Amino acid sequence: MLKNNKPNKLQYIFFLFLILLLFEGYYCKFSGQRINAEGSFCGKYLKNFWGETGFVETTQVILIFFALLLSIYLSIKFKKKVEKLFLYLLSIGLFYYLGEELSWGQHYLHFETPQFLKSVNNQKEFNLHNISNLFDQVPRSIVFIICSFSFLYVLMYQKLFKKKIKYEYFILPNKNLSYLSIILIIISLPNFLDDKFNLELYNYFTNIWGIHLGNKIYELLTLNFIRLSEFQELIFAFYFLNYMIALSYYYSVTRKIN
Repeated sequence: MLKNNKPNKLQYIFFLFLILLLFEGYYCKFSGQRINAEGSFCGKYLKNFWGETGFVETTQVILIFFALLLSIYLSIKFKKKVEKLFLYLLSIGLFYYLGEELSWGQHYLHFETPQFLKSVNNQKEFNLHNISNLFDQVPRSIVFIICSFSFLYVLMYQKLFKKKIKYEYFILPNKNLSYLSIILIIISLPNFLDDKFNLELYNYFTNIWGIHLGNKIYELLTLNFIRLSEFQELIFAFYFLNYMIALSYYYSVTRKIN
């Protein structure tokens, strides 16, 4: 594993980008410039910012696409069978992620959903993830665990067993990926705890501060003033691109050494 304890330049740019997205969400939610307000700046220019084929989703697609290209490239370059198998599986996963994000092109090409899919797809779209949680929440949960806890797994393993993990460079090719994991955990934890443990934070804050201020505090804490799921998916996409860049760098360094 490459021992880099600082974020790379691309990560710094991405962190700034996330802050700007939060600012956009806050401004359009709480300044009176709501996206459904006719004639407002947000309503006119940012109406589809978080929606299908909008700015955030398109950014995700671009990030995943380049991650997929790097994954295919590295599956050719790495020589060990286990390495190739892992990269083949990763490429298939990224291809599925990309295809489902685009509804396999339907979001941009606007073709009609076949009737047999319309009858089982809850949004009448040409994809699998709106058919069953097996194709949606299960893969999403796996991706969340990978992106959030890979660095913790490596850290705990080393602390407990006092040795490195075999093929550790495939789990965490660079330590600076942990910064993305920490951000993902931080932005997800309040909403997760509120939802899974029925904390009823909304009622708690509204009872203390009143409906208007209580709701604002609740949404700021849980990040429900933006589309949190899309925000998380954007971090997923960037994580995979950063992961592939780190793995590519690992390959280039080890090839020179060997």
